[in-house]
Amino acid sequence: MKIIIFYSFLFLLSTVTFSQIKVSGKLTTNAGQPIPFANVLLLSLSDTSLIKGTVSDEMGKYELNQLQTGKYFLKYSAIGSNLYFSNIRVRNSEYQGTWNASYG
Repeated sequence: MKIIIFYSFLFLLSTVTFSQIKVSGKLTTNAGQPIPFANVLLLSLSDTSLIKGTVSDEMGKYELNQLQTGKYFLKYSAIGSNLYFSNIRVRNSEYQGTWNASYG
């Protein structure tokens, strides 16, 4: 019986450890137009070290996978737009958002 409980615990632990946590979103202008090919960086809140990075697609969508729960800075930049920072907190399997950028 103890062996079954032990293996059940290991299975649950591995499921939580290897679950895929992601941050995804869409970058748009104030007019609702997508911002293609913007740099999207996820930085550590404590020391701003780089955790993950990607580039938004032609529709302004991006996705950062295989993350741990925690607090982060989300930073994006694109030619012709202002630099943008946002504090985010990833608590469960997914964090989604839409961010508007002002061009100028």
